[in-house]
Amino acid sequence: MFYFAPIDFGTKETILCESQSHHITKVKRKKTGEAIFFTNGKGDIFKGIINYENKDKKISLSQIELKERFERQLHIHLIQSYPKKQLFDLIIQKTTELGIDSITPVVTDRTIKTPNKNDFIKMSTRQDQISIEACKQAENPFLTTINPICKLDEAIDHLKNMFNLNTLLILDAKANTPIKTLLSQRSLINPKPLHIAYIIGPEGGFSPEEKQKFLNYKASIVSFGETILRTETAAISIMSILRYEAIDLIKRS
Repeated sequence: MFYFAPIDFGTKETILCESQSHHITKVKRKKTGEAIFFTNGKGDIFKGIINYENKDKKISLSQIELKERFERQLHIHLIQSYPKKQLFDLIIQKTTELGIDSITPVVTDRTIKTPNKNDFIKMSTRQDQISIEACKQAENPFLTTINPICKLDEAIDHLKNMFNLNTLLILDAKANTPIKTLLSQRSLINPKPLHIAYIIGPEGGFSPEEKQKFLNYKASIVSFGETILRTETAAISIMSILRYEAIDLIKRS
């Protein structure tokens, strides 16, 4: 499956850019007259017919039609203490493959190294491309939103204001409640769709002041067991668990 940025699908024919055309004809070896399936990253899957390749090495798609439309009932958001650049790229790639909705990098009290907003904006193009490639690889019709870096409380407030946030999970190795216990016992009775956010801290964990903030936000502090996970391992592992539990979470909602 391919990904194309929003196109005017009301037209009979659409010309793709050179890079998209190259990927379709040279990498995937698609020919004129063949059908391809693609997503706009918003849950829609379209079908189009390769019409021709013009002198600018751009192909045209015709007979574009909507084939399927997906709607998520469970939305998962990650608030991630910003790690090293390579680790953040890995988190984007793997959580996108698993179907995460959004990732918000944050500055915590114990975040070791943080890029300024201008540097982060420069990296955003690469990060968006990582998300797109992961989306295509997993045939996931939903593209992950990668938000600008901000402070921890700003990220929580943003999600609470944007969505009816049902559950806020904090991973803490010293917590008394295992995440499995919480997910099996918690009664999620709010209206669909469900929005769950989880926060992954830095290698040094959260400060006492941050833990007090979590209590003020009525967050659920859970553990992953006795093992202390690296920040990137924790982000990917929790997303895997929430994805696995997704059907039961929706049934209990």
